[in-house]
Amino acid sequence: LLETQLSKSSPELNIFTDKLALTMARVRVDDVISFTFTCIYDNNSSLSCYFTIDVGETMYKVIECNPLLEELDELVSQLNTS
Repeated sequence: LLETQLSKSSPELNIFTDKLALTMARVRVDDVISFTFTCIYDNNSSLSCYFTIDVGETMYKVIECNPLLEELDELVSQLNTS
């Protein structure tokens, strides 16, 4: 099941990896993942954006987000209901 989902998600992940320098890493425990984007700003490629999400429960929870997004709660709610 995991391999099937990965094969479906791979093309989208490759776009983010190639265009926005996305990296993903486990943090502290297996159920927490950090997503870091280092090519968001055209004028400053050293500035990174990131969010850390706990995926260990039925409902996902964002632990950190930099920069903080005003619509973060709404986005997480949409993620949890879709």
